[in-house]
Amino acid sequence: MPSAIITMAEAAALVRDGDHLTYVGYMQMEPVAFVHELLRQGRRDLRLSLAPSSGYVADMLVGAGALADLEFSSISFMEFGFAPNFRRRAEAGTLVYREHT
Repeated sequence: MPSAIITMAEAAALVRDGDHLTYVGYMQMEPVAFVHELLRQGRRDLRLSLAPSSGYVADMLVGAGALADLEFSSISFMEFGFAPNFRRRAEAGTLVYREHT
């Protein structure tokens, strides 16, 4: 019987450039290792929807230039302030995003 467990690299390899991703985890239980592996594998033009919001992982994707667009209700580091990569790109007008607040 084949195992249902796969490596992080195998899981990330299932995601292709341009895929639409969604996750839940506002600075708690965020998929940090998975997203790090996506970036290590060079994924680009990803579409990210946050349900409802996020912080570190979304900001990491923004900073790496891996997103084609981003949809969210909030993106911050909570009591630690604004997500710096998101803020820089949003203020520069170099990020496509839809905010639902």
